[in-house]
Amino acid sequence: MQKYLGVRCVAISKATVGDVIGKLRRFGTWMVRDGNWQKNPLAWMRGPKIHPYAKAPQRIGREVMTRLWEGAATTKSSYGQKRWLCVLSLLYGLGLRRGEVARLNVSDWQTE
Repeated sequence: MQKYLGVRCVAISKATVGDVIGKLRRFGTWMVRDGNWQKNPLAWMRGPKIHPYAKAPQRIGREVMTRLWEGAATTKSSYGQKRWLCVLSLLYGLGLRRGEVARLNVSDWQTE
């Protein structure tokens, strides 16, 4: 499980990884309480170390967001315009962070 999460969490922030691991531990606790498991095998999992004084990520400002959408809408070709508006809508709708978007690789795409 740890190896799987390590591979799947390469382009995800430490806070997000910690949240997922916390949910997994709570799921294990619930399974024990519900009588499905004898012992919680997920209780040993620990999230990444997050410095409490680390700088909080900044949000994209309204001006920058407006320029992104306007830039996508003013692409010269009609196809390119629709494609970039679709890509921006997907990334925004999925809630990806700037760093996650910057680390995206086409080779990471898995159709299954």
